[in-house]
Amino acid sequence: MIEDQIKSALQCAYRYLSYRNRSRHEVELYLQKKAELFHWELEVVEKAVVKLELLGYVNDKEFVKTYVSQRLRIKSRSVYLIKHELQKFGIDREIVDAYFAEETVDDKDTAVIALQTKWRQYQLLDSKNRYKKAINFLLRRGFSYDQGRCAIAKLEEKG
Repeated sequence: MIEDQIKSALQCAYRYLSYRNRSRHEVELYLQKKAELFHWELEVVEKAVVKLELLGYVNDKEFVKTYVSQRLRIKSRSVYLIKHELQKFGIDREIVDAYFAEETVDDKDTAVIALQTKWRQYQLLDSKNRYKKAINFLLRRGFSYDQGRCAIAKLEEKG
């Protein structure tokens, strides 16, 4: 009986993981909701998650690696904001800190890359409004005021 429940939990987890990479915490929460729905026993979720980790479907270190690279490539965000987002996914602070200790990310360069997406629109504005819009855009992306100032100066230099 419990083996059938674990198989059912694994099937739900496989479907859930097929869309994108997930953290251990996300999978646990998802399976706990399913456990209430399907009336699984308490240890089913834990055993299913352990099995998924052993099989390599759930790995928080890999999750951090792919998440950070996607965030920096697709929607440039500051390291501070990325760390905050990873905490929301239930990733241990130690794993996040270990990743950023190995991988160095320059927020100043990332701020320039982020701002380049909007810079063409902002060039039509007068300098005061352009600066205000650009700095607010970067602040919303988690960059500091100084990083924003440097990014704006670099893009102003380029013209």
